[in-house]
Amino acid sequence: MCQRSIEVFSTWKDLLGDDIWWEQGGYSFLAFTEEHEKMLKDTVRQQKEYGLNINYVDKEKIKELIPGINSENLLGGTYSPEDGNASPLLSLHSFYRKSKESGAEYKFNEEVIDIITKDKAVLGVKTSKAEYKTECVINAAGGHAKNIGNMIGIDLPVIPESHEAGITEPVKKFFSTMVIDIKPAKDTKFGNSKNYYFYQNKEGKIIFCLTPEPNIPGLDRRETS
Repeated sequence: MCQRSIEVFSTWKDLLGDDIWWEQGGYSFLAFTEEHEKMLKDTVRQQKEYGLNINYVDKEKIKELIPGINSENLLGGTYSPEDGNASPLLSLHSFYRKSKESGAEYKFNEEVIDIITKDKAVLGVKTSKAEYKTECVINAAGGHAKNIGNMIGIDLPVIPESHEAGITEPVKKFFSTMVIDIKPAKDTKFGNSKNYYFYQNKEGKIIFCLTPEPNIPGLDRRETS
């Protein structure tokens, strides 16, 4: 699915005309300990078996890819050059417009409250406003996917959790790679974190996020800093 998504996003503008700010700057997971280095090298071997274009590169290559990176105790990291990023807003609006042109219909402000079945066959979907007959239901509910699965007795291992994120004003472009620092951090003031990840988008804004430790499960969107 990930490899197919690269194919879709990277050709979107050429095939459909909409600029979704796709940028193929690659992804890099950094190793600052021998334990993480071994884990990443093992992961690279597994991913290569599935045809992913990824390698483990040394410290000097990482410094070349990510100018200004803190190289203290840096051992190296993975690099997958075909990975990239796009604007979620531009992508979503383009998907919406193009799908409508192909005949899709959208129903907004309707909560799905049940999937109608009989003898293990799907008959339709019941929402807060109406019922729709169909023999096929696609669960594309993201963080709510578990709730949808429960309607037909399927326990999906999907648990949403809150991450902290921020974005800067646009600055002159100085790196293109999505950077994932898997080194845990302890902070008595703001809370502990499992990892940090950040990238600079096509507009020049730097988007940065962290994964809190312990996890904050659920759909609470209030800031925690």
